[in-house]
Amino acid sequence: MSRPVVWRALPLFLLLSLVSFSSSKKFEDEDKPAWAKKDIRDYSDADLERLLEQWDVSVCVHV
Repeated sequence: MSRPVVWRALPLFLLLSLVSFSSSKKFEDEDKPAWAKKDIRDYSDADLERLLEQWDVSVCVHV
């Protein structure tokens, strides 16, 4: 009796998920720019504008 396709694809999905999570890059504190080390409550208007511009560029690139 053959198993449904979902059960055969599950191990592959889990393996790919593990690889994806393990390869994602986390910045170290010394690698971050100065404005990225701030607490979100300490952001100035200029910092928030920079963040908004980064999001806009990211959205435009991915669309």
